[in-house]
Amino acid sequence: MLACKHRNGARSGPNRNCITAVYSGRGAAQNAPLYVWHFQPGRCMQCEDPPCVKACPTKASYNGADGVVYVDEDRCIGCSSCIAACPYQARFKHPAYGIADKCDYCLEGRNNGLEPACVHVCPTRARIFGDADDPASEVSKILAEYKAENALTYVESRETPTTPSLVYLGHTHPKDWPQQV
Repeated sequence: MLACKHRNGARSGPNRNCITAVYSGRGAAQNAPLYVWHFQPGRCMQCEDPPCVKACPTKASYNGADGVVYVDEDRCIGCSSCIAACPYQARFKHPAYGIADKCDYCLEGRNNGLEPACVHVCPTRARIFGDADDPASEVSKILAEYKAENALTYVESRETPTTPSLVYLGHTHPKDWPQQV
């Protein structure tokens, strides 16, 4: 979260990236911890059919050719329609500029050959970024492995179908969102 804030100039207030803490209840095994928590990263799900894009009156929000949902800063009027329309609470008004902001996988850094900040600083490689359509990419290989194990999870909104493209490997608890820490 700190790397994201630093790279994207959002030093205080809302963030493009968050961690959701979900209480999973008491551990079932003998001597299990009294409280079991699950920590899940949260951010824009980069939907194929994003309600935020439909809600934008100036067409500042749009789907890029690479599958990422972007905000054109020159077209955004700061009306917050896209913020209200996002079922994932992944958009916010940038505190310094007064326009809509969201995760774009660190576009400026990617244009300069860098990984997204959250991917770059993750010491356990829990976050991986790449082209899922390129069979030779690390992402494509990992997705194929987890798909074979039926362990891919897409966080679909209960309010509206969005067809998210961001995928989680293993278990998530989207029904319990959002308790951000």
